[in-house]
Amino acid sequence: MTTKFIIKCNELIDSNIILTCNQNWSQEDIALIVEQFFHQYPQCQWVESLEGADRVVARLLWQQNHFQLNFECYSESIWLDSEDEMAQMNIESFYAVLKGA
Repeated sequence: MTTKFIIKCNELIDSNIILTCNQNWSQEDIALIVEQFFHQYPQCQWVESLEGADRVVARLLWQQNHFQLNFECYSESIWLDSEDEMAQMNIESFYAVLKGA
């Protein structure tokens, strides 16, 4: 049976968009969660994924702004942050789009 992950945009704290998942997850689930994120938010374009020991980052593009979708495995934390100054200036607009989706 395939697990259906659903991502929810929770809040904007400083320069981070905090996301949650509808169920507990592990590092092995991240590829499915990333796939689900881009399914839920088709206005975002996947660029690449980078994997570390306990953290995975999926780089994405939204309206020519570069963001990082971060997964920290031990705390099961998921958040988005901007990669550059232009994206930082547009993070509130990006948050509004994600909240409305």
